[in-house]
Amino acid sequence: MSPPRTKTKIWPRSRLIGALSRVTKWVTVAPARIREALQAAGAEGYTFYSFITRVDHLGRSEGPPPFAPGGAGPQPRFELIYQLRDLGRRRLLRVRAFLPAGEESIDSVHDTAPPTGTSARSGTCSGSASTATPTWSGS
Repeated sequence: MSPPRTKTKIWPRSRLIGALSRVTKWVTVAPARIREALQAAGAEGYTFYSFITRVDHLGRSEGPPPFAPGGAGPQPRFELIYQLRDLGRRRLLRVRAFLPAGEESIDSVHDTAPPTGTSARSGTCSGSASTATPTWSGS
């Protein structure tokens, strides 16, 4: 006897993306202000770090990455994204900072909230054209 079939509702992509963007707040900060931004977020109730990740824009030929700050300086190569949650009020916040090639370091935030200890060590981020994947060094 086969298991009963269940119906799965598939949302159209446009509806799903719209729903996600309504519940997620994005903030872009200068790398020098990342600690200040995350401490302020913690004071606002965003105390649970879901993840910290990065995007390498190495092969990007269409100009600066979306939402990167404009200006005459070097184009951003790396985008660091910190996702935080306010579990009490069911809110989601993503804080991002852009780093240009050659300036691949940012202040550690491992002491701003306990879960960041293994993900946000101090160090530098670097990548190579062959791997296009940043590697982290530091403690």
